Amino acid sequence: MNLVLPRAITLQEQVFEDLLSKINTGQYKPGEKLPAERELISMYGVGRNTIRAALAELEARKVIIKKQGKGAYVRPQTYTQNVFLSGSFTETCQHIGGIPSTKIVGIRHDRAPKRVAEALSLDLETDLILRIERVRLVNDEPCIVEVDYMPRVFDYLLDMDLTDKSLLKIIHESAGLDACETEEYFSVLGARPEIARLLESDANTPLLEVYQIAFDQAGVPIYANEQIIDSSHYVYAVRTRRERG
Repeated sequence: MNLVLPRAITLQEQVFEDLLSKINTGQYKPGEKLPAERELISMYGVGRNTIRAALAELEARKVIIKKQGKGAYVRPQTYTQNVFLSGSFTETCQHIGGIPSTKIVGIRHDRAPKRVAEALSLDLETDLILRIERVRLVNDEPCIVEVDYMPRVFDYLLDMDLTDKSLLKIIHESAGLDACETEEYFSVLGARPEIARLLESDANTPLLEVYQIAFDQAGVPIYANEQIIDSSHYVYAVRTRRERG
């Protein structure tokens, strides 16, 4: 009878298993930064290459994420938009038990991008739109950079505090309009430097872009919207129904 002796566990594996255990037991929580390489070297009494190899394995298994120039973080919780809700970010976050918040990046009049001008029947050369750019956060984690393109009839929004408020709710209460239907287009793009800064991600990180056109009760387009989503934090869910036959 041949006995199979247990394989020796390398230092890299020991460090990996210990860090993984601390993450799984909540010693290092989702979104929390791990100790710096220098601290880990001191903690485990091993070389830099061993620490880097253990961290690389954790990253490969999607347990941690690395942010350039900032270090390694436990992968944060991913929030999934509920497809049965109204499409409101605020309502979605409240439904899943998250705390929504918003940072206003800028509100100004601007030229409409070509696809927005076409959707809203605007003159590309002469008509201005109200451009509202915001960062949407869940539990203080930036998840979405959102840009709304509103016709000038919504200029009253310039005088309103849009922080941590549902834009859909404001429009309903102020103008009696509801976004009853949306037309959506999806694409994947690399994070531009400004977007990467707002989402606290690395440049060229793959991001999901959702371009929406919202329609009122009569099927008239109300406004257009762009959402650039870090899908490691927030999943945009869509449900479709097909008729039989």
